[in-house]
Amino acid sequence: MQINIYIDTLFLINFFMIYFIFWTVNKILKNKAKIKNMLLASALASFFYILSILFIPFNKIFSFLIICFIIIFSIFIAFKPNNFK
Repeated sequence: MQINIYIDTLFLINFFMIYFIFWTVNKILKNKAKIKNMLLASALASFFYILSILFIPFNKIFSFLIICFIIIFSIFIAFKPNNFK
């Protein structure tokens, strides 16, 4: 049995889910993040996630580290933290 995964559908679902998470966090924290930054971060995170699925060999530890890097990278783009506490 073969499973077909369409990249455009995966991208759109991933994009909207990440944007919804960023929007929810923005509302809960009463942050003033710009919508365009959250959209850009969602698009880049979805794009890099798809690239990691397609081109990185399946290794659980390495995949986990790549996905963590993608998440941290997208948070920096969306919310632009000035300092760490």
